[in-house]
Amino acid sequence: MQYLIKRAAIGCKHCIKIEKNDFEAILDSKEVLSTALTIEEQYLLLISNYEELEKELVFHAVSLTVRPPREYKDFHRTRRVFNTRMINLLSACKLYADHLPHHIKQIVDESSCEDVKSLFSAQYDFVFEYRFMEALRNYAQHRGFPVHKTSHRTFLTQPVSDESNHVHVLDIFSQKERLEDDGCFKAGVLEEMDEEVNLKHVVRRYVECMSAIHEDVRKIIGERISAARELIDSYIERYQRECEAKTIGLVAAMVDEYGVSKERVPMTLKWDDVRIELASSNRLLKKLSLSYASGE
Repeated sequence: MQYLIKRAAIGCKHCIKIEKNDFEAILDSKEVLSTALTIEEQYLLLISNYEELEKELVFHAVSLTVRPPREYKDFHRTRRVFNTRMINLLSACKLYADHLPHHIKQIVDESSCEDVKSLFSAQYDFVFEYRFMEALRNYAQHRGFPVHKTSHRTFLTQPVSDESNHVHVLDIFSQKERLEDDGCFKAGVLEEMDEEVNLKHVVRRYVECMSAIHEDVRKIIGERISAARELIDSYIERYQRECEAKTIGLVAAMVDEYGVSKERVPMTLKWDDVRIELASSNRLLKKLSLSYASGE
């Protein structure tokens, strides 16, 4: 077998020879970058579901100003919508948490998996909202819906006058009594609960926790990802320098004695640029519990 860096183009004869261990290093680097992209995409899925929940809250608040609910079916429809949004968010968080140790093992090593698990454990130990949402996710997965009640609130921004603004707000709740009656909700978390938990508030704090975990994960894998990108880039630059040819369609190839490629690795960083852009847009989320959207 020969190992080459060449263009996957008919009639292109420019190539450079590399060793088997070089090819394997390129293959490993490609896997590292691909896995890092998956982590960012799964985090984006989590954040996108949170964003959809917040948008739904604003949408319903706007609707309440012109079409206030009048019948039971109106309240039931609203609760059904928010159960869907909550279950989507909880599922996305579970997917992120369950897949992450496997991804970390692929990028760094198995010992780093324990470091990642400790990040989740720390949030669980110190943040009630995280504990509650984890218990609620398990309940929603196996027992029942997470949203038990919706409530429409209207208040004035100042004492009644021609200058007063009416603010319409929708709240969504889990109720302790409903969770207790089921008998399978985590007892320790139940003891910490109020009679009703406003899911808007705990969701925002929970997403803050997940965002903090993701930021620490980036630190764990950052050095390995940078090395992988630099390795691929070094071979692209070497091909340009030695062959003075275009790099469109450049691959690292394992070629048999007949010149047939048995395995090829694309030599491009365009797809890794997507990961970098995602990492830039997937910023660390802080103080969500102190922020809210407004139509003012």
